[in-house]
Amino acid sequence: MGKAVDFVEHGASGVISAMPFGCMPGTIVSALLKGLKRDTGIPCLSVAYDGVETTCSGIQLEAFMHQAGQYKQQGKVM
Repeated sequence: MGKAVDFVEHGASGVISAMPFGCMPGTIVSALLKGLKRDTGIPCLSVAYDGVETTCSGIQLEAFMHQAGQYKQQGKVM
């Protein structure tokens, strides 16, 4: 979580948290990312991976990339 904040402070346009399915630390980071998104407006995506590709993964990533592009164009900085 600390590195995500560091990335935001250094100009990242979005944060993706990839975690193993059912990972407790990953679940905690997902909850904390919601606060980061609320406080900064930066797009955040938490992805739980269980080894199976889902059809919605591509759609989620496309939506995230669109949001990150808009965030970058707005020039928001923490």
